[in-house]
Amino acid sequence: MPNAVATDRYAGIMRVSESTASGVRAAGILLHPTSLPGRHGIGEIGPEAHRWLERLAGMSQRLWQVLPLGPTGYGDSPYQTLSTFAGNPLMVSLDALCDAGLVDQPRLDALPRFPDDHADFGAIIGPRTSLLHEIAASFARRASPELRDRLEAFTDAQRSWLDDYTLFAALNVLDGQVIGQCQQHHTHVEWLKFLRQIDRQTPKDKTLHLIADNYATHKHPKVQEWLAQHPRFVMHF
Repeated sequence: MPNAVATDRYAGIMRVSESTASGVRAAGILLHPTSLPGRHGIGEIGPEAHRWLERLAGMSQRLWQVLPLGPTGYGDSPYQTLSTFAGNPLMVSLDALCDAGLVDQPRLDALPRFPDDHADFGAIIGPRTSLLHEIAASFARRASPELRDRLEAFTDAQRSWLDDYTLFAALNVLDGQVIGQCQQHHTHVEWLKFLRQIDRQTPKDKTLHLIADNYATHKHPKVQEWLAQHPRFVMHF
């Protein structure tokens, strides 16, 4: 399928076609799920997405190009995601959560009124995120045994990326002091200087989780020796 970029904040739709290996041409639509109709300010992967698929099938459309579905960062662009594997929580269907007994309808009705003709990301992120936090906090109490089993199975199957991502997501939303240091070189010597600076500027009773790339500097024997002497530092690569 050819690459395509839709207009109107990735909310446009366009017709595309591809030539399959068998030589049969197929048609489809480019549409990000956030552009679907939504009662709560944004298109969701829920009942409206199911209706959209049924409509595509009724029009003999075989392809739906959705654009990236990951959690977005600054600018809300689907091409600037925080994870290759995680999904965007803004697209979680609130109505589906209500149907599953995880949230009451009056709580959904209490959400602010959002525009019907576009997704106002700045307005919806706060209320929807707060609601999802409430639902997550009460999940163990309100979820059915089947849902709890499905969550456990998902967590086990996706553990290779899920643990580190959830840690990163939690750290990413904290409003705290930034400890920074610019160095002309990037050797283990400079990295140790930075670790010592962090050690000096943070409370000694805090466990520190550091997320770093898988670079030899961060795994130098001298660095490993220092980390062994400072067990409150937990490295994630």
